[in-house]
Amino acid sequence: MVGVGGFLLDWLLLGDRGDFLYSDALAGSVAGLLTLIALTYYNKSQRSMIARLRVISEVNHHVRNALSAVLYSVELSENES
Repeated sequence: MVGVGGFLLDWLLLGDRGDFLYSDALAGSVAGLLTLIALTYYNKSQRSMIARLRVISEVNHHVRNALSAVLYSVELSENES
């Protein structure tokens, strides 16, 4: 999109000269490469966050089960008194 936009803008401003095509192709390639790097980083970050949330969810489940046992134990000991 950046390369095509640059090409059209050069064509409108400079007319029918063909020497501006290389700079537009380079600009489009750089923009595409930067987009690819940003999306790769974003996907890696998302996968890492999902993995951390899964671990937190699993730990939360175990803690909840352990606290339930403690709560029932305390309740039973209070009822016996």
